[in-house]
Amino acid sequence: MIKHSSTHPPCTELHQVGGHAQLRQLSRMVSECSSLPKCTEEGAGPTVVSSGLPSLDRLLRYRGVRLGTLMEWLESDDESVASASGATTLALAVAVHLQTTNELAGCRPVVLVDRGRSFYPPSVMPWLEQSTHATSVKDSSSVRGRHSRGNVTTGREEHSLYIVYPANEADELWSIDQLLRCSGVAAVVGWPKNVSSTGMRRWQMAAKSSGTVGLLVRPSHARREPTWAEARIQVEPSPALQSRCQHVASCKT
Repeated sequence: MIKHSSTHPPCTELHQVGGHAQLRQLSRMVSECSSLPKCTEEGAGPTVVSSGLPSLDRLLRYRGVRLGTLMEWLESDDESVASASGATTLALAVAVHLQTTNELAGCRPVVLVDRGRSFYPPSVMPWLEQSTHATSVKDSSSVRGRHSRGNVTTGREEHSLYIVYPANEADELWSIDQLLRCSGVAAVVGWPKNVSSTGMRRWQMAAKSSGTVGLLVRPSHARREPTWAEARIQVEPSPALQSRCQHVASCKT
């Protein structure tokens, strides 16, 4: 267990659970999220919200992110810096902003599907704290990082960040599919390396039905594959400031 402090949310390490328990845990999480009203009304036109990054909004077709769509974030062509190109940083920044946008009623969580276990939770804590969310994080081997806050009106705890750790690629694709169908989730962030056109189409339809936004960080070679994402964004590290800056090399919408 990690010691509580005033500057970092407390973390509690839960014991590892088996496969069936993981599925039940994810099912409960989705059920809790689904109790919130939908992000989009039936029969209404698509809702467009800011990505939180004005320079990115100007590149997007609708000058913002349409709820119920997918966005692909492509890493750098240079394999030596691919994971540090900034694609993940930008995807997470957009995800946290979507969670706090006025167009979404209620406190909707962001869910990360991290099969590679590469995500570092403290990297988004400042953004979550700035958005007035949460005071604690609970960890487990399957659903991890529940960044939470108490609702003073209802007295119930609201979670703003979940991290799901699938055991294999099949579980990863299934988890993303199920979460995109959850109308109570603001955004789903994933790092799928291999997904078929049929699978991507299924995700696109799932997101459209729920109003949830899917933010998919993909390897650079994925740009040669067909996609059902509304925007495909190539991100490269800026040579001017190296690791301190990223820029969008291209944006296809």
